[in-house]
Amino acid sequence: MNYNSTFIIEKKRIQDNLETIFKKAPKNTAVIPVLKANAYGHGLVLVAQILEDYPQIKTLAVAQTIEAITLKENKISKDIMLLCGITKDQVKTMVNNHIQLLIHDLDSLFNILEVLKEKNIENYPVNLKINTGLNRLGFTQETLQKAIPIIKDNKHIQIMSTYSHFIEGATINSPISIQQKLAFDSALDLLVEKGINPGIRHLCDSGAFDWYEDAYYDAVRIGRALYMDSPHKKEVDRFKDAGSWHAKLIAKRTIQEGESVGYGKAYVATKPTHIGIINVGYGDGMMILDDQIKRECIVDNQRATILSVAMDQSYINLHDIDPEVGSVVTLYGSAASGAYISTNETTQQFDDEGCTLTTLLSHRVKRIMK
Repeated sequence: MNYNSTFIIEKKRIQDNLETIFKKAPKNTAVIPVLKANAYGHGLVLVAQILEDYPQIKTLAVAQTIEAITLKENKISKDIMLLCGITKDQVKTMVNNHIQLLIHDLDSLFNILEVLKEKNIENYPVNLKINTGLNRLGFTQETLQKAIPIIKDNKHIQIMSTYSHFIEGATINSPISIQQKLAFDSALDLLVEKGINPGIRHLCDSGAFDWYEDAYYDAVRIGRALYMDSPHKKEVDRFKDAGSWHAKLIAKRTIQEGESVGYGKAYVATKPTHIGIINVGYGDGMMILDDQIKRECIVDNQRATILSVAMDQSYINLHDIDPEVGSVVTLYGSAASGAYISTNETTQQFDDEGCTLTTLLSHRVKRIMK
């Protein structure tokens, strides 16, 4: 194999996670899988092909135009909605491929309408985003008031859904999330009052889906929860990650007290230290972490500390472990021995859900669905 490392995705785990999500969601609440950033690193097309087997899933969400086009080129049959804004020159490509477009401000509305009028297209599917405080994309109450006369009874567009995004959706009983829901309800009320059908309403992401049932509306957007459990559960209670990243040990050496490894003397030995070099680095998606954050991997069924990360290789402290060169090193997920280390275990140290690690995986890492 010409890849230095592999990311093994367990299909059964994703299917089990989906079934758990379906059971939790009310019958009248649709599930919209979010496959942005290469399906959070798990392989955009690989995951989309799994979702093709679920007729209850009607729509897939992605962030960028290249993701939408890739799904189309691979014959994915679901409706595809863009979650991010696009440049004016990208609108025609999206329209030609019948991708649901995002209207998030007056400029995006005008750019889309210009293309639709030029092509004499009616009832083109669009989604309306409301800014409830995240301040990324979306209409404020004021700008929505200005857009309503343009949107109302406009023959060129059909609003498929209206949605917003939480600031801290995974934080249980967050006062901020509760206020955001009130702002979202206010925008929905305004649309209905002005005679505009908001379409499917959705607000919850994976984090909010765990606790905020009052915010389920007509659909929930699920990204992280397809692959890994809630970061707010104790590690012992979390289901195992769907993905496991495996690299190889390519060399060993012992450095003496005062000697260093890594650029800029990233790690200086305080005593003779047995180290190993693995064949992946930040060019493969190894996250460079602050030296105050402890990051471990699994070697020969034991934990080893990662000392430093370079572009193509990384250093680990082998302690009393004496693995053979060529041994598999599990950076996160499940080792063949049965040992396990979750993405959450590392990223909870800097308040992340774990999907940062998988999303960073580069094209140099081979994805394998099993």
